Amino acid sequence: MLDRSVITSSSSLPLAKFFSELSESAPGVFCDVYLFREVDYRSIRELMEIFGRRKKPSSARLMSDPALVERFIKPYIESAIPPVADGPRPICALATHFSSISSLIGANQLARANEAEAAIRNSVELACDLVKSDRMSKAIVEIVCGDLVETDHRALPERRIATPVGEWTVAEAIAVDRDLKIEKLMLRLVRIVEEINRDEDWCLALELEPGDVFVFNGLKSLKTFGRLIEEPRFEALKGRVGFNMDVAHMNISDVRDSDLQEVSHLLVHAHQCDTPGQHTRDLPVGVWDAVVPQSNRSRPYLEVLNAVDPSSSDRCGLPFSRAVALELEGCRQWNWILEGLSAMHYQFKQLDRSSVGNGLRVHEPHPQPGPGQLDQQEGRPVRGTGAADEV
Repeated sequence: MLDRSVITSSSSLPLAKFFSELSESAPGVFCDVYLFREVDYRSIRELMEIFGRRKKPSSARLMSDPALVERFIKPYIESAIPPVADGPRPICALATHFSSISSLIGANQLARANEAEAAIRNSVELACDLVKSDRMSKAIVEIVCGDLVETDHRALPERRIATPVGEWTVAEAIAVDRDLKIEKLMLRLVRIVEEINRDEDWCLALELEPGDVFVFNGLKSLKTFGRLIEEPRFEALKGRVGFNMDVAHMNISDVRDSDLQEVSHLLVHAHQCDTPGQHTRDLPVGVWDAVVPQSNRSRPYLEVLNAVDPSSSDRCGLPFSRAVALELEGCRQWNWILEGLSAMHYQFKQLDRSSVGNGLRVHEPHPQPGPGQLDQQEGRPVRGTGAADEV
């Protein structure tokens, strides 16, 4: 059965309290650690003294400095999440948002792109250290690939410019060709991969973002990446760079499950929430879309994920988390997380039964949460766990 995880950006609790609540209310569920939330920054007093208390520096600024990662961020994570020597490790992936990684125009943007590149490299190093300390099984780092519209005050003359989302009136805005962005992004990723010298099992997971301005925004961009990675100049990315499949984003972008067959060998991790088919606040699984197999829009994508064979030769050793992370960005209600996890458990259980009936290979599951989240006789999700909201 697929495993469940929760991204820490789904909560406003400091990391230690988040993990404690998750372990107590949903034992056996993993977590994706987001680098680096405001609440985590404000939990490290010594780090705040360096940058000041008024505003958190960008996550890219924090993660681009290996000394800050080593001195503050890694100890903060290790103190909040204990190691597990025997059994499944608690962290599935590290989630990041260094969107300047694909910037191309002007000195300011290129400096930010270099900072994002360093931040991604240090995130991989951190993930490998967490594998070494028995907190992660595989060093998977999720990355967002940026957008097509860039700004630089010194690079462009005063003019109006058309973009995929309308006309921009700011002087410095410009829209860059998507295929060019993907190619340049991949060249940066090659440099990152070649500079990392670790024995741990690690990879980068690129996430698709729905919308005209985003670099990875639909099937065409996924296929562009799949085609380019076969070229000799991108050989280093094989086995090191794959896709993080966000089920809600696939629905919004109208990427069908059949479309994913072509790139299914590149899947390494997944996200899930519920939406009405358009951008809105992330909501628990089961709010908009019924979890019953006959009408569930997420099920076909989960079937693609469930069918991934980690040992397949065309993966070139690419790690596979076998997990789907619940992502409820900005959520302040713990019962929403529990409701989402309960619905996901029901989905995955039904998916497993169907897989066995169809003769598909089913991977041995990790231990799953005990009583309290599911109706034990019917196996149906239970809404309203009675858990208190966060404060």
